[in-house]
Amino acid sequence: MPPGQRLLLTKLVSLTLMCGEIDWY
Repeated sequence: MPPGQRLLLTKLVSLTLMCGEIDWY
């Protein structure tokens, strides 16, 4: 997997986690 694609995936996961935290509270 190219580094750029991996970085994009990490960003997407972080964004999803943040949205999940916001949904929980």
